[in-house]
Amino acid sequence: MFPYFSIAGRTISSYSLFSLAGVLLALLYYLRVRRRSGFPEADGELAIISGITGAFSGAKILFLITVLPEFCAEFRFLFSDTELFLEKYLYSGFVFYGGFFGMLFAAFFYCRHARLDFSECLRLLFPMIPLAHAFGRVGCFCMGCCYGRKSALFGIAFDNSPVAPNHIPLIPVQLFEAAGELLLFFVTAHMAAEKKNGFLILAFWLVSYGLIRFFTEFLRGDAYRGFLGPLSLSQIISAAAAIFGIVLLIRYRKK
Repeated sequence: MFPYFSIAGRTISSYSLFSLAGVLLALLYYLRVRRRSGFPEADGELAIISGITGAFSGAKILFLITVLPEFCAEFRFLFSDTELFLEKYLYSGFVFYGGFFGMLFAAFFYCRHARLDFSECLRLLFPMIPLAHAFGRVGCFCMGCCYGRKSALFGIAFDNSPVAPNHIPLIPVQLFEAAGELLLFFVTAHMAAEKKNGFLILAFWLVSYGLIRFFTEFLRGDAYRGFLGPLSLSQIISAAAAIFGIVLLIRYRKK
């Protein structure tokens, strides 16, 4: 694969490049739909900024929770080998679910502070999440992170991944998830265009992505994501998210 690209003499990781592409496409989607949404333009932009801040914070916090014993054991290196410590625990290492819920809570509190309808905010902005995440997962594949189990039948071998085992066929879990998120983007964008309730859009994604992530986790080959018994932390969160989504769907139908 291509873990790094050289642009204007600078080396940029493919994960950063694809993540940036996903964010830019998500912003283009927002610019396309905001005028007919009826949501205040400035508030939509401030909600996005709040959401991005919450996403980075939540993704980093949940990552540190998954590696807490190792983080505590190596905390002494913060002062003796600061650059290496920050590279490992600050500049890299983000967990999607932490970012998602951090983004959701940050946007919610902004809407509450600005006295805006959070349901309308969800309807306008939510499809941006699966779109950006789909491209981020393509970046994961190029880097080799979040790699799958060994499989001679369905595997793809990396040549120079800095993360995944090289020259061993691995299931491309990242691409499966990227395809699922891209499909969910089109469905949620269609729901938003049909003026569906924002909480219904959220509930649909929670159930759909929760199931996708729960089962793709069984195909993962990396052990660097935290486990509670036989299930990974992401599987437990996926199951909880899907159940919460079902509860939202039931409440929406009752209304």
